[in-house]
Amino acid sequence: MYMSGSKKGKMNILILGLAGLSKSFMIQEFRQYLEMNYSTCRISLDPSAVKVPYELDFDIRKNFTLKQIMEEIESMTREWVL
Repeated sequence: MYMSGSKKGKMNILILGLAGLSKSFMIQEFRQYLEMNYSTCRISLDPSAVKVPYELDFDIRKNFTLKQIMEEIESMTREWVL
C-alpha cells in the first residue's frame, strides 16, 4: 500500500497486488472506515477484472478491456508475419 499526503489534509492511497490477494475485500472494508472522516474515490485500472464488488468512480474497462488489448496484439503479430 502506498500513501501520500499533503498539508491540506488530502491523502492518496494506492493498493497494488497480484491476483487473488483479496485486494477488493480490503479496499471495500478500508473504504468504509475512511468514509467516516474522509471523502473517497474508487478507481479500477485492471482491464481484466470480470466484476468489482463495489461501485467505482472510474473504471478503465470503459476505455478498453483485456480482450480488446489481446485482439490488437494478435492483429499486430499477424501483420508482422506478412
